[in-house]
Amino acid sequence: MPKAVQKTSVGRRIFISYCHADYPHALRLHRALTPMCERLGDMEIFFDYEALKAGNLWEAQIRTALEETDVFIVLLSHAYNASSFCRETELRRMFERRRQAPHIRVIGVALHSVDLDDFFVDIEGERVAVSGVQCLPQDEFRTSVETRYGLRPLSDWPNDRQADAWELVKQQIENALTSPNAVPVVRAGDAVPPPVAPAPVARTDLSVDWLPYLCDRGEQTDALIDPLDAWATIGFVCPLVLVTEGRTKDCLYQWAERLQRREV
Repeated sequence: MPKAVQKTSVGRRIFISYCHADYPHALRLHRALTPMCERLGDMEIFFDYEALKAGNLWEAQIRTALEETDVFIVLLSHAYNASSFCRETELRRMFERRRQAPHIRVIGVALHSVDLDDFFVDIEGERVAVSGVQCLPQDEFRTSVETRYGLRPLSDWPNDRQADAWELVKQQIENALTSPNAVPVVRAGDAVPPPVAPAPVARTDLSVDWLPYLCDRGEQTDALIDPLDAWATIGFVCPLVLVTEGRTKDCLYQWAERLQRREV
């Protein structure tokens, strides 16, 4: 009878950062991520309710975990932002480590409608905010003028679909960790590998995915974030963003023609 293969958690480490007022949400996230980590077989989750036992020096353990984590998942809420420990200890250290080691990943999960720019710390004279990192859940939703795809806070989901919302968060976290540009597995004690810049892809066509992104509504500007990130991976370093009152489709073809004539 073949021996069972034993999996060991020696790779990426996940830290769930939350305010204790949001403990039920943190517990739900922990329960959603645990089977994922067991299936992938290379992760550990630091969840202070589980990790901190009676008599332990809780602050020292949290600070140690902040130094050993590869992936920080932040539950964004007004209560979190009001907590000096969450902001000045946890959020600050995760962003400091992200500056020092580019493989560190910070992922926000919006529990309700928040301004992502409000979640910031000042590091060496520079303001660093959660708005500059990936935030979940990303989903399609309707506004007063159109159907859009973007950040949809968990509070916007009806009660009978909360389980679906958390499953989506779990899936999107897994996608972020297992994509080609995912957080690399680094065993404890190993040197952090330097970031590998993707090889630029030569483009000879004028397909729409290569052209500048044109928008004619102010509320669409946040949709620029994903295209800009995508352009950076294909060597299109300086994309042109044009805000116009005209029709997007007409302007797109006009710019395509100008590009072909090398006027821009």
